[in-house]
Amino acid sequence: MTDGSNIISLGGGIDTIPSKLLSAANFWRRSGNFYYRRHFRISITDVRILTFLQARGPVSLNAMADHCGIDKTQASRAVKELIGRKLVVHNRSAANGPVGLSLAHDGVRMCRKLKPASQARQKFLAAGFSGAEIDQLDRMLDVMLGNARASLVADADSRPVKQARRKRP
Repeated sequence: MTDGSNIISLGGGIDTIPSKLLSAANFWRRSGNFYYRRHFRISITDVRILTFLQARGPVSLNAMADHCGIDKTQASRAVKELIGRKLVVHNRSAANGPVGLSLAHDGVRMCRKLKPASQARQKFLAAGFSGAEIDQLDRMLDVMLGNARASLVADADSRPVKQARRKRP
């Protein structure tokens, strides 16, 4: 049990929780890139986009990028490639309204192939945790994601503090 001091500690060789989460996510993302490129010829970013569109499509590029935590430029490049591979399609609403992205037929088939692989990878990552611990971790990560998104909005909306000019003698 911890008193929470490792959340703000910057010394003594103790990683902060955000640092540990970022490291774990980075290692898992890199591992996923190797795995999904080898077995499916797609990146982990592609997997995130495809599975999000499967669950929530049609949706705008911005909404998808925001939800997945992907930079909009990176998301745009990935979507363009997925469209070229006929895994994703643009849908326009009546009268040339907003564009919605959704899965093409090949994208639906790809998601069916991805599901067991993604479940096996998640099971590997969660090895050693009980079902109750996994459920608790999932709830805690949801709270942390909400806090991180709120922090991003607050920090992005902040104006830089102007430094006072030193008066010359």
